[in-house]
Amino acid sequence: MFALVFPAVAILGFLIHAGVSRQPRTPVRLLDLLLRWSFGAALGASALFGFSGHVFQARQVAEQIGFPPGNPFQWEVAWANLALGTVAIIAIWRRDFWWPAAIAAAIFGWGAAWGHIYQMVVNNNHSIDNSGPILYTDILVPAAVLLMLLARRGMAMPSRSADSPAAGGQPIGQRG
Repeated sequence: MFALVFPAVAILGFLIHAGVSRQPRTPVRLLDLLLRWSFGAALGASALFGFSGHVFQARQVAEQIGFPPGNPFQWEVAWANLALGTVAIIAIWRRDFWWPAAIAAAIFGWGAAWGHIYQMVVNNNHSIDNSGPILYTDILVPAAVLLMLLARRGMAMPSRSADSPAAGGQPIGQRG
């Protein structure tokens, strides 16, 4: 169930931020805020939490996943989580990190989801942190972020010519 905390924090943070912000609530502005909160909480903080769990509470995490303690997979997963979390946190401030962070999250999350499903089917592993909410967040959070990025890209298309480097503007991925 803890896997649901991070997407919930992203949504709640977005709602509060959008509600108290003095900037106009345009669709582009709102989507940018939701993306930043998604990178920060749903991807970044959750991955950093995953890193700390796999490193500092490895025995408990392995048992919750349904794996034997001391399994070397955890060390590797921990560092992958740290890399993803770091890139996602940077994406809060750097739009040029949005696509790389989203693609990395999708590859890692969907690969992990495949592993969870494999463990369910082949090894009958229905431990809460294998077949519970983590399975769904591994699939849905990266998908939601990618869909938001596609929507954001679509919103930017009509003004793209004014923002192109040839027109003297900054590329869309380079704006702060």
